[in-house]
This record gives sequence, structure tokens and C-alpha cells, in this order.
Amino acid sequence: MSETKDTQIKPVWRNIWLTKLKERRSVILPILSVLLVITILLLVLPHVLPMPSLVATSKGIGVSHDKDGEDIGLSDGSYALDVEKDKQDIEKYRPGSDYKTQASDAFRRGDASTATALWKEALRVDSNDAETKIYLEDQQVVTSGKPYVTIVLGSVLSNKPVDYPSRDQLQGAYIAQLEHNQSVRTAGGLLLRLLIAKSGNTPINSIAVANRIVEAAKSDKTIIGVFGWTKTTSSLDVLPILTRAHLPLLASTAPGDDLTGRSPYFFRVTPTNKEQASVLVKYAETKLKLQKLVAVYEEQDPFSQNFVDDFTQQFVTGGHQAPARLTYERLSTPEKMAQTVQSVLQMNADSVLLIGSRSTDIANFLRAIPDNSHMKILTNAGQYAIVNAPLGEYRNTQGLIFVSPGFLDSWTIIKPSVQAPSFFSAYKRQFDPNDLHKNAPYGYQRPDAYTMLAYDAVLTFLKGIQIASTTHKESMTGDDLQQALLKINGAQAVQGVTGQISLGADGDPVNKETVVLQAQGSDHQLKYYQGCFLVGDQDCGGHFV
Repeated sequence: MSETKDTQIKPVWRNIWLTKLKERRSVILPILSVLLVITILLLVLPHVLPMPSLVATSKGIGVSHDKDGEDIGLSDGSYALDVEKDKQDIEKYRPGSDYKTQASDAFRRGDASTATALWKEALRVDSNDAETKIYLEDQQVVTSGKPYVTIVLGSVLSNKPVDYPSRDQLQGAYIAQLEHNQSVRTAGGLLLRLLIAKSGNTPINSIAVANRIVEAAKSDKTIIGVFGWTKTTSSLDVLPILTRAHLPLLASTAPGDDLTGRSPYFFRVTPTNKEQASVLVKYAETKLKLQKLVAVYEEQDPFSQNFVDDFTQQFVTGGHQAPARLTYERLSTPEKMAQTVQSVLQMNADSVLLIGSRSTDIANFLRAIPDNSHMKILTNAGQYAIVNAPLGEYRNTQGLIFVSPGFLDSWTIIKPSVQAPSFFSAYKRQFDPNDLHKNAPYGYQRPDAYTMLAYDAVLTFLKGIQIASTTHKESMTGDDLQQALLKINGAQAVQGVTGQISLGADGDPVNKETVVLQAQGSDHQLKYYQGCFLVGDQDCGGHFV
């Protein structure tokens, strides 16, 4: 009986088991197929498509599109920031753009060898592109196996219109990085890596970019400071963010008075607006016979209004009438700027104090001045790029008078007996190795004030790193660097190419050399200088040339 019962029951259970197995297979096989497809895609796609590196993104490296379509963000070479996307303008503004973009695509895929080759191709057609040179030098730093620190370059670096001071900034920073690393490879010490941060045309973008820098610094402990921004407004915006992160911000071309004493983490190598305006007033009231001066400046730009206020206060203190004021919109059309010029002419002005954040606006103003006018134009160092352009590119630049925190010929005029720093020969060697740009030397053979100040700013950072290294041999923090920067004065002052860099307790330079220049041809004449040129100078007063 029992055998008969077992024989009847077993086939039933076997059928149930087989049915369940088929059901499970019908579920498991599709899942396995999907997993297999995903695995294949993960293995193949990185070699087919330029996919962003997950590691880089997690460290704050990356870009996003702003409202103008510009790529803003932070790059270690993973993204090309200074590129011209308009094909018809590539040859004029950034000939190596395509190579740079392809190099960054390769770098994000982890193919550093291809990226290096493409960066070198970009330099072959565009020798003064400092962004590319910085990425190549950075690769030598990170692959050396030696300890290094990282400084982030905070820059506008906009494409439309091109922000030439940002390019100057990168050039100066690169020469300082290169010279320092060459010395360290021989004598020992901490190497220097530079990351590049771009905020684009819209000033408020700098806040988002600063947050990226802070994010990167949380995971990359080699990041100990930020160099920038090129504009006062952006520096004011990012300073609270970087202060909370204990990252010192050192500016080369942000002279706004509002930055003085704003944070113990803020330093700069350029004189304040008040100091620069004072030098320009001294020259104007001594050498220029101004009958009716009108101040024309960019509205809603705190820097421009600050400079005009400083100039006016000191001009009136000297017994002169306060200039009338006119404002213009940022990035005005040539037609609108021509209307501003007509308003100035109707006021019978013989001179104009012209201040703005973008050289494009200043160029449009100058272009609209009638050829038979003898109007004197006074301005600031922001217009260096206009005067440096090839002769004939901009109208009415002859006789333009401007104050500047630096001038390369100061060494042969102010201190002819002292040998000029190696920076000047290194600049030409790096950015015009084949001597192709004699007719338009600025940006290739001759650096302007922005480039020189950027070099001095990185030198100042490096001096701080040297001081901090006496107690922090292998690594250091932003706080260590901040404390070291406060010691850069007296015997610890930096000999910069623009003069002595001695920092006060408020982070501002003390007795910084400042000059007044007058445009002549495609170059400048030194008219007046004031401040300490060499470390240890006893005569830091004003001198007419």
C-alpha cells in the first residue's frame, strides 16, 4: 500500500518543481541579459564617447552653461575654458581651440598621452595660450611623485567679448609656476600646481564657481589658496565663501576700496583705487591744464564709481571744480556710446575721466570721438589692452593718459643700473619662441601690467608657501598660508617685477610702485612714478620723468 501511494505522489511533486523552475528561469534570464548589456556598455562606451570622469566631478572639477552659453566652472585640464566656439573667429581669437577641446575630451577619458600631444598641437598654432601651458606643466607636477600644493586661478576668461586681462593673468601665473617648479626640481621643495576657474561675462557667476572651488578643496587637500579675481565686484562676491572655507584670496587686479579690511583672508598686490586715483590727480593737476573735466563711467559698477569718487575727492581737495558726471551701460553698443560722446561734446569738455570694467566699452567711446577733437582722456590700467593693440586697430588712443600699477620699461628708466628680472626674457621665450610677433609684441614678447601683476601675485603666494614650509615640510593648509602671507613685509618683502610687494596688516600693499603712462604709437611713455620700486628703497616719493 505504501509503495503504491509513494509512486502516485512523486510525479505530482516533480511536475510542480519543474513548473516553478521554468517560472524562475523566465525571470532570471532577462535580468542576467540586462546586466550583461550594462556591463558591456560600461566597458565599451568610455572608449567611444567622451564621458566626464566621475572622480573629477566628485572633486568639484567640471563646468556648466551660464545664460550666455559660456562654460563656467573649474578645470584641471578636463575642460578647455579659453576657447573660441565661433568657427569664423577661431583664427583671430584662439586658433588652437579645436585641439584644446579634443585634448580635454581625451583627458577626461583618462588618456593623458593623447591629451598631451593635442595640447602641444594647440601651442604650435597659438603660442601665447597660457591655459594650455598650465595644463602641460600640471601634468608634470602630478606625475612626478613629489609633494605639491595647488593654487586656483579665479578668472573671468569670457569669450564674447574676449577678456584679455584674464589671458594676461594666466600668462603671468604660468611663468611664475614654471620658474618655481624648475627651481624645486633642482633644489627641492613643494611643486606648484595651478587649477583654472572661469566665471565668464556675468559677474554673479563667480559665486557658483567659488562654491566649486570649496567643494574641490574638501577632497583635494593640496588646494590651499585662490588667486583672483580680475574684477573687484567678483572678488567681493567670492570672498565670504572662501573665508568660510579658510582659503586665502590674493588678487592682482582688484583695486576697489571696499575690499580693504573686508576679511583676514584677503590680500592683494595692486594699489587701491584711492591710491591710484591720488597718483593720477597729482600728475593731472601738475602737468595738464584741464579746463572742464567730465567723468564718464559704467553705471551699476561699484569699481567704476569708486574710482570716480576717489578721483573727485582728491581733485576737489586740490582746489579744482568737481567734474560733471555721465554714465553708460555695460557692454553698450557703438551707437549708444556715440550718443554718450555727443553729450560730452555738448558740455564743451576738454578732458574726460573715462572708467569702466570692459575695454570694449572704452574702445567704442574712443572710436566715436571726432578726428579733429583734442580731448584729453584720463583712465586706469584696465585700458592697457587697447593701447597695446596693433597700431590702427583702435581709434584715438594717441595721447591716452592712464595710471598703472606696473610698466615693463620701469627697470630701464627708474633703475637702469639694476639688472631686470629673468621674467622678461622668459616671457618672450615662452610665448613667442619663433620670434613671429615683432610688429604686435604685446601678449607675445612684451607683457603688460596685468601679466606682470599676476606674476607678482603668484610670487607672493610662493613666498608665503616658503615661509609656511619652515614648519610644514610636506603639506600645509589654507590657514598656514594665510598666517605666512601676513609676514610678507620688511625683510620678508617680495621683489616683484612691478616693484616691491610688502603687505600691511589689512592685506593691502604698502608703498606700492604706481606709474602714469601716456600712449604713443602702439607703446607708452612713462610720465610719473611713485612708491617703492626695490625692496629696501629709501626714496619712495613721486618723480616726474
